[in-house]
Amino acid sequence: MGNNPFSLFLIFVLLILSSDPKAEEKLSFTREMVQKLSESAVSIKGGLDSIFTMEEEFKAKILNLQDSQNKD
Repeated sequence: MGNNPFSLFLIFVLLILSSDPKAEEKLSFTREMVQKLSESAVSIKGGLDSIFTMEEEFKAKILNLQDSQNKD
């Protein structure tokens, strides 16, 4: 592991976890929470992508309407 500060921090965290009797339960809860946050972020991104796509389509249709009205 060397003298990397991250390695020392990781050792420190592992020592703390090994002394906590509920460490596995806490890690499991943390993993589930991170997983749910990740799923929520993917869902939000998909929704935003959909909104942006609809916005572009709306702009294109509005421009087409304006162009057709100007030609008449």
